[in-house]
Amino acid sequence: MATNQLKSNVQSTQDFISIQDLFYLCLNKWHWFVISLVLCLGTATFYLLKTPSVYVRTASILIKDDSKGKSSSADMESFSDLGLFTTNTNVYNEIGTLKSPDIMREVVSRLHLEMNYQTDGSFHRQTVYGTQLPVQVLIPTLSENESATFELHLTKDGSVELSSFTRNGTETGNNDIVKGGLNDSIQSPIGPIVVVPSVAYSDKTESTIYITRQSLSAASAGYSARLTISQSDEKSNIITLSIQDVSTQRAEDVLNTLIAVYNENWVKDKNQIAVSTSMFINERLGVIEGELG
Repeated sequence: MATNQLKSNVQSTQDFISIQDLFYLCLNKWHWFVISLVLCLGTATFYLLKTPSVYVRTASILIKDDSKGKSSSADMESFSDLGLFTTNTNVYNEIGTLKSPDIMREVVSRLHLEMNYQTDGSFHRQTVYGTQLPVQVLIPTLSENESATFELHLTKDGSVELSSFTRNGTETGNNDIVKGGLNDSIQSPIGPIVVVPSVAYSDKTESTIYITRQSLSAASAGYSARLTISQSDEKSNIITLSIQDVSTQRAEDVLNTLIAVYNENWVKDKNQIAVSTSMFINERLGVIEGELG
């Protein structure tokens, strides 16, 4: 018994000595730990500075249920409290409608979101949109399925210099700088380009803008991927829309335009139903008048 206790004390002393030796070993190499910590923090900081900030904007809409107010709907809602029936099938249908590619395609077309403008920043290129954008670019000859990139340099005398053209991912053979003026049709390797000044433009403006023109389908798919549509509650008719973007103004414009296009389509559908019903009633009245005559 005494022998076992002695062995235990020796083993504890050895463990204590090994931990103590490890501590002094780390203490002697403290500068390596400091260098590692500085490198990790520096790498993380550099990554955060090089990565553009992404913002989230949300909006909510109320889906009107046409079946409300009817006796059958009231009976169904009373049974839905027991978990036997649900009355939010209409909401699911509207969520599918809001996610349809046709609506997002119309939003991209109205806001010209296939055009993306960026300028040089301190650590990464910054996206400019809306009130921050000094000029807008029009490329009328490019079809909806084509893409292009080029650089636009604004000078203080009001002239425009275009360079570094690519079309559908392929560099054009002509790398010369194309010069022109604002509101002029500038002939370029990708076709005529019109640069229109906006509200943010000034005669003293001198900057380089990197322009990317996506195909309409690619731009629509990109914004649809960043759009999230959810229902806050299973029994609620309120739908929440969220979108991620590097530009807060552009995200708000996308949500507002998406809701506007959805409302317009809803009104068109209701008007079409009313017109079809009116035509059917008129036809039946004509038949009845003929029979009575």
